[in-house]
Amino acid sequence: MSYTTFTIRVKKLKSTKAREGKKKDYQEAAIPLLLDYVFPVNGFFPHDVCYIDHTTLNLATVGPDGSELCKPLFTLATDGHTTQTRAFYLCYEPPSAKVVLMTLRDYVRRNHRLPKILVVDGGKEFRSQELITFCKYYEIDLRFRPAGQPRGGSSVERALGAAETEVIAKMEGNTRIMKNVRMVTKSVNPFDRATWTLTATYGALEEYLFEIRNERIHPSLGLTPRDFESMRMKKPGCANTS
Repeated sequence: MSYTTFTIRVKKLKSTKAREGKKKDYQEAAIPLLLDYVFPVNGFFPHDVCYIDHTTLNLATVGPDGSELCKPLFTLATDGHTTQTRAFYLCYEPPSAKVVLMTLRDYVRRNHRLPKILVVDGGKEFRSQELITFCKYYEIDLRFRPAGQPRGGSSVERALGAAETEVIAKMEGNTRIMKNVRMVTKSVNPFDRATWTLTATYGALEEYLFEIRNERIHPSLGLTPRDFESMRMKKPGCANTS
């Protein structure tokens, strides 16, 4: 090509967005700093902001009788202010309004209250009439994260990733190897090694999320999330009930 055409092509492909798309450009872009805002992104107190998201676990499971079952759906709710796990739900159903409402039911069971603000992604289960009606009835502010920008839910995204690498990856029958399925032989097929039931998986995740992870010192807080919440709940203006 001519030099003129070459320079035009170089200018056009100079940006990451033009070469690899908006998702790659977002990943490499600098994180914007907010120096002043009326209401902090993650709230002033515990239970102000709750993030909910779900993922399919990379784990082959079996029934109580040893029958082969599919990979379960893992739905998680975390507190934006304290980074604590608030609730989770494990099932074999696809993402739906029922799954989200069951997660909120577990939230009430464990915390005896509901969050003030619920932050979710743009999935159709979060835009269902059932969830919208529920939030209106209990005066919950339902907010949607920008599409394709996972930093908007970094709290729950980190928790999902940690559960995957620290718990699921160490279980017998995890299917992480299936990401490169063409290189998997029958002798190492994880579906032939499945030993975990849904109930046992629930127990392992519950112990990790509520006993182990919540008792670790968080680098940004300087103390454990549970101790940080206890300290914040003593501050004036923090209601103990919703």
